Amino acid sequence: MRETLFFASTTYKQTAYANRRRVHEYANNINSYLSGLELSAVRNIKELIDWNTAHADIEMPYEHSNQERLVKSYEDVPDVLYGAVRKTYEAAIAHLRKVAVKDSFDFLFSGDKALDIVAIPMDSKIPSMATASGYPIATMPLGVFDYLGRPFGLAIIAKAGWEDLIFRSMSAFEATFPKRAI
Repeated sequence: MRETLFFASTTYKQTAYANRRRVHEYANNINSYLSGLELSAVRNIKELIDWNTAHADIEMPYEHSNQERLVKSYEDVPDVLYGAVRKTYEAAIAHLRKVAVKDSFDFLFSGDKALDIVAIPMDSKIPSMATASGYPIATMPLGVFDYLGRPFGLAIIAKAGWEDLIFRSMSAFEATFPKRAI
C-alpha cells in the first residue's frame, strides 16, 4: 500500500508533517537496534554519525560518502502529532507492525518449521516490510541488469539477534559462486 493512501484525507501540511515523523522513526529503529548489541561501542544514532565521521576513510568511501539520512533523522525531530494526523499515523504504524511483524516475519521465524533466514529479491516490497519490522536485514549484490544497467540483489533477513547467520550466509554464497561484475 502506498503511503499516499494512508494520508489521503489529510492536508499537504499534515502529510509533510507525518513524513517527518516517519523519518524520525528511522532514528528510533536504529537506536533500538544499536542499544541491543552486545559488542558494539556505538549505542545510538548520534554515536553512529560521529563514528562514521571519525572513520570516514573506511565507513564512507567515495562512492558512499553520504550519511544525510542518518543526520536528517537525528536532527529533524517533529513535535507531537495532533488530531487526525496522529490517528492516521498511529493506524498506519499499527497496520504495518501487524502485517510486517505478527502476520509475516514472526510467523516465518517461529514454530516447528521455523526458517533461519529468508532471502528475497530486493525489488520486492518485502525488504521494506523487514526494515519496518525491526528484523535484521542485509543486501547482497548479485550483478547488474545488462538491459537496464541497474544493480540487482537479494535481501537476507534473519531473526533478531541472528545477524551472524546473515553474514555467514552471505560469505558462503560468495565462496560458492563465481566472482561477478557489480
